[in-house]
Parts: sequence; C-alpha cells; structure tokens
Amino acid sequence: MNMRAVEWTPITALFIGAIAFSMSCGSTPPKPQPPQIDVEPGPTQGGTDVEPPPQVEPPLVQVRASGVDETQAYERALAELASAMYGDPAWADIIDASLHDPQRDIIEHAEGPSDGVQITLGLEFARVEEIFDQAETRPWDMNVAAPLADILNEVRDLQVQSLICKRRQVLLGEECLLQQDGPDNGLPPSDVEGTAGTNGADGDPAVAGNGPDLPAERASKLMRQLASEITLRPRFIDGIPLTAKGQPLRSVILIAERVTGEVRQRLTDVPFVAELPAGQGPLLAIDATVTDDIGVLEFPLMPEARWPTGGIRIALDRDALLGPLASMWPPIEIVVSGRETSPERWAVITTERVQGRVTNDGLFNKSFDMSMTSGGAQQGAEITAGDRQRLLAAMTGDSTTQLSLLSELADTWAGRIDTLVAVELDSEYASRMGAHRLWYEARGQAMVFDVWTGKRIAVIEEAAMASGIGDDRADRAARTELADKIAKRVLLTETP
Repeated sequence: MNMRAVEWTPITALFIGAIAFSMSCGSTPPKPQPPQIDVEPGPTQGGTDVEPPPQVEPPLVQVRASGVDETQAYERALAELASAMYGDPAWADIIDASLHDPQRDIIEHAEGPSDGVQITLGLEFARVEEIFDQAETRPWDMNVAAPLADILNEVRDLQVQSLICKRRQVLLGEECLLQQDGPDNGLPPSDVEGTAGTNGADGDPAVAGNGPDLPAERASKLMRQLASEITLRPRFIDGIPLTAKGQPLRSVILIAERVTGEVRQRLTDVPFVAELPAGQGPLLAIDATVTDDIGVLEFPLMPEARWPTGGIRIALDRDALLGPLASMWPPIEIVVSGRETSPERWAVITTERVQGRVTNDGLFNKSFDMSMTSGGAQQGAEITAGDRQRLLAAMTGDSTTQLSLLSELADTWAGRIDTLVAVELDSEYASRMGAHRLWYEARGQAMVFDVWTGKRIAVIEEAAMASGIGDDRADRAARTELADKIAKRVLLTETP
C-alpha cells in the first residue's frame, strides 16, 4: 500500500504537540460555549410579567424606641432620631425642622417589651441631606424677649451653621470647613481674635479685629457680650425687710434689664430660678418663674417663713431660655439678702401751729433731722407733696385707711423708709421774764408707724419750754427742744 507523503509545517507540528501533551496529562480540550443571548422575560403561566425585586436603600440613620402605645413610642423614637441627627435632642427644638415624615420615611411597627409597642424610624442618605439643607437655610426666630433677640438669633444661626457642618461630616462624610468671612461683630478690637495665630502657610500674622472668625467662636463672644449687659436689680434697697423675728415682710422682687450705654430695656418672659442654702426652708412658695410684661420678677414666700442665713440665690434659668446654647452663657445671678426694719430709716410729716396759726417754716423737721442723725439714724427721706397730702388726710381717718395707704407707699419708697413719724404740735406763749425775755411752751404728739405693715407702733406725747429774747426766739427754742425729745424716743421704738 502506498502511503501519501505528509508535509510537516511548523504550525502543524505545534498543533500535534499540544494534543499529545494534553493527552499525556489525562485531560481533554475545552468545549466551545454557546454565545450569550439577552432574552427578555416572557409571560408566565399566569400571564404576568416577572420583574426582579426593587433594590431597597438601607437607612443611613436608624433608631428604635418602645412605649405603652404607638404615640408614646413614636415620640420617644423621634427624640432618639434627633439625638442621632444632631448629637443632642435639644437642638431639635431650636432648629425646629421636621425630622421624620411617616409618608416618606422608614417606619416599622413591632411588638415591644411588656406588651408595648416598638417603633423603628429610618432616614435614607438623601433625606438626611435634605433635612440638613433645610436646617441651614430655613429662616426662624428664637422665642425670646425683644431686648435679647438680636444677639440670640445671630448666635443661634452661627451655632446651627457650626453644628450642621460637623454633623454632615459625621453622617455624610463631607468635609467641614468652618472658617468663614463673618460680618462685623460690633465688639471692640481688643476683644476680638483672629481665627488663628497665623494666616496661610507662610505664617504671616493673622489680622486681629473684625476679620474671619469661626462661627462657634464668634457666637461665644456675642454671648459673653450680651451676658455682660444683663442686670438684676432688687426691688427693695439693701434687701428684703424683715421683722425682729426674721420674718420677711415682702416677697422677693427683682427687675431684669438689659443695659447698653444709657439705654435700659426691661426683659419680659425670661425664666429665673430661686435656690435656698442647703438645709434651710421651707420659704419659697415657688422656685421658678418668669418676668412679667414690665420685666419684674417675683418669688412669693410662705406665710410665717423665716429668712435663711445666707440669703436666696436668684439665677437666670439658662437651660429653659437657651437649651443647648446654655453652656455658652456665663451665669447671671444675684444673692438677695434680708435686713431687719429699723426706726433709723425714717421720714416725718408735721403740722405746726404757733399761737394757733399754721406755720410752714420747717423748723421742727430740721431740728428733728439733726437729732435723729446725731442719734445714729440716717438722714430723713424726702416725701413728695402729693404723698404728704395723702398721708395727712389718712391720719384723720380710721386705722384701715392708714394701713392700706402706708402699705402701698412702702412699696413705692422701696426700702428708703421703714418708719413714718406723723407729728402735730402747738407752740404758745407761756410767760414773760423781765422786759424782753419770754417763755414759750411747745406741746406735741407723734404717731409712729411701721410702713411695711401699716400698723401704728407708738404714740409719743412730749412738751418743752424754752426762753428767748422776743417771741420768735422763744418759740423757735421751744420747738427745737420738743423735736429733740421726740427724736430720742422714736429711736428707742421697737419695730415689729
């Protein structure tokens, strides 16, 4: 048999060698695969298209809380959500942006512990971004008194800007650049620092003054400025009037103001708290209140209460007023003291008659004042002409009228006067000594009132005789002597 000659080429040899190597290893060459063809899903047996399940984005922020019912559980979950979003749930009240929409956002219900309800809330990435955008751009005002609103609203804006920037970094992974070109902050240059000790990589000195500033740093400066302008002024001079037994005769009353230069603005609807020294009381009928529409703050006291050693501390309730901004505000407080009433804080009204005719020369009052001050009392307080007329009219009325008027005027006088002395006197010719020297006798009655209670605490009757050359000198000497006698007895009068 003749065999056909086979022509060997390099490619043929290479192919035969590969087959031989493969067979020697015990394997076979791979089978060719059919081409991939995209086939659209067709109808199923029921005639309905089969679609792949939708891709659900996992929540970026998710919280859960339990409650006895759905309302309580949802409220608690919202507080947890606020804490997760802002780091402090108190910011939710200041920012006042809706954190969860049950129609849009994730909400799941489940049975909670103790037969309660458990609710899970979630926010997707886009919703977190949307809420932060709203918080940064939404205009609003803090619910504070007008004299505080200008600075507190700016502080709020600055702190929200700083907060949202940082929370974006934590939750969204965005870069937070807090340095900004802020407006003129209105502070003296010596009180303002730059954003850092240097400005730029070259280490050039930063420009101190009203230049770039971190929002939180500027907010802190504004708060310190505002706090320095707030004053608490006691209604009563030198403290709350007390009886000899230490019982207060008035409530704790203060006036809250913002003082900028010569301008005083009363603070309305501002919260304050009162605190007693440890282990003392009960004294206060309430321990928290707000200023009224004219900036007056009052803490009523318990009946028969005793004033505490060390006084009562009254402080601005920073948490109630400022929420999460409270730590930025320096404490604003005052310790209200008490003092025992005394005849040494006095005023006098006088009706003087000389030889039956009323005189207004004021001699008795001047002499009485000298005798009182030399005896250790303060100088007599001035009484307006209108108050004097009302008092003189009340002296002829019944005790109820006197009590009511004096109690009213005590508050008006605000501690300048504890004791009112109402004097009625007559000075008359008594006798003659020789050709020129005369004797006059002055007789008078003084009613002494405690103005805080309106009660009459003493009735003093005195008489004095003195001589002088001529009627005028004799009369003046007699009235001066009478004033000294009555003053000495007034200083010995015991207040309630």
